[in-house]
Amino acid sequence: MSKFLLSFGLAVTVGSGAVVYDHSVQSAKTPGEVMDIMQYVAGIQGRVVNLMEPAPRPRIASLPQADRKMSTASFSSAPRSVQGDIDDFVKDSPQLQAMVKADRALQKESFWARIRQKVTGSDNSQSGNRLAAIQERNRAPKYVEGIDPAELANMSASEILANRQGIEQHVKNMISQSATDF
Repeated sequence: MSKFLLSFGLAVTVGSGAVVYDHSVQSAKTPGEVMDIMQYVAGIQGRVVNLMEPAPRPRIASLPQADRKMSTASFSSAPRSVQGDIDDFVKDSPQLQAMVKADRALQKESFWARIRQKVTGSDNSQSGNRLAAIQERNRAPKYVEGIDPAELANMSASEILANRQGIEQHVKNMISQSATDF
């Protein structure tokens, strides 16, 4: 409702501004006379008729496809692909043909690169087989008896949690051994 009222108010404001401007322009045409509102309203109809074209010309289509004649569908008039349109556009220019060929080769290579990346991971050699790595990540952590503190850096959080008793025992042994060394 508020959009309607805003639109209506805007139309009234713009319309009244146009009428005031037109009234001042018409009054300026006859500087010796004072144009009253009734005289102005009487002159509007004559001016509007004069603005209309006496013999309308054939309409020019604003969209080029609206000007085409309708035809029946056949295989020869079937819509073409974008690649066919591009090929027609570049058929006269060797430079454009080379650019399109390079672009298509790059598209094909990037497509296969995305497929390879999904299977093998990024291009570095450390990533290995991503599908096998999924199985490795989903396995339960292994329990290790004697744990060296250097091994803790290479363990995941789940492995540390699974081996917490062994870690606690190893730390207690290290503390008791260092206390006896003093």
